[in-house]
Amino acid sequence: MKRFIFSAVLAVMFLFVMPLNALNADAAYNYAKGYDGDMEKIGLYDEYGLFGGDEFEEIDTMIDTYAELLEMNIAVFLADSSYAYFSDYQTEIFADDSYDEIFGEDTDGVFYYLDLSGKRPAYDYLSTSGKSVLYYQDKIDSREFERTMISHLPSSGEEIRAEQIHDAITAFCDFLMNRKNESTSFSRHYKDSSSGKVFYYKNGELFITRGNAPSTVLFITFIFFLIGLVTSLITKACVKSHYKFKASANPGTYVSQQNSRLNIRTDTFLRTHTSRAKIESSSGGRSGGGGGHSHGGGHGGGGYHR
Repeated sequence: MKRFIFSAVLAVMFLFVMPLNALNADAAYNYAKGYDGDMEKIGLYDEYGLFGGDEFEEIDTMIDTYAELLEMNIAVFLADSSYAYFSDYQTEIFADDSYDEIFGEDTDGVFYYLDLSGKRPAYDYLSTSGKSVLYYQDKIDSREFERTMISHLPSSGEEIRAEQIHDAITAFCDFLMNRKNESTSFSRHYKDSSSGKVFYYKNGELFITRGNAPSTVLFITFIFFLIGLVTSLITKACVKSHYKFKASANPGTYVSQQNSRLNIRTDTFLRTHTSRAKIESSSGGRSGGGGGHSHGGGHGGGGYHR
């Protein structure tokens, strides 16, 4: 009986832990491409036509300088009235896809969409890729980025002045330099729900995969182990309770010692055959996702209205 219970406990725990084999089935390939140092496409994309001549070159050179210092691609896009029909979602898709089109999927960098289209309310969006996802996502989620930029930008409907946008782009570059989170903590990770890609550090190296971050796998493993352990203990208790007799199985319990005298004792077995049936269990599942992007790069980021 003890061997049977022990085997059952192991079997139940195995059934709970076994699905973990599929958790990181797609995590073998690292999509991270890094930063190649090509300065040709880094800089200001002024669709609005706000800057010209020396002022454009000044801003463009400033962006190049910050890109070299940060070792990542930077693009600042000034949207004109032709983008006024964009919904917030279309703006986000445009920013992500534009980055991938200019710099390549899963490289390190940012694409900052500044809405000068005249739409009300204006919607600015920062798309991040590669290491910049983990650099800035916490600052975006906490709205620190939003508060920084809104203080330098005109409200919807206000006059757009070149010097104000110049100051805003300078503040943006300063923000990238001074507010980045360079921690390579094992527990830090981000998952892009659109592409299904997850960003995390492993041994100080950035990984972009379609699996799960090591910290997530570890946590899920622990949860499965606890579930398996509790289930096993319950199984053991049920089996033990099922075979527990409330009184002794000694025949003398049912025989009066005063009125009965046995001179001959024999043991007669009615059955000598026992059988055990094998209990089988199976489980399965699948997951997937999708989005409206024309490129497959993973992205973080966030936007705000003004």
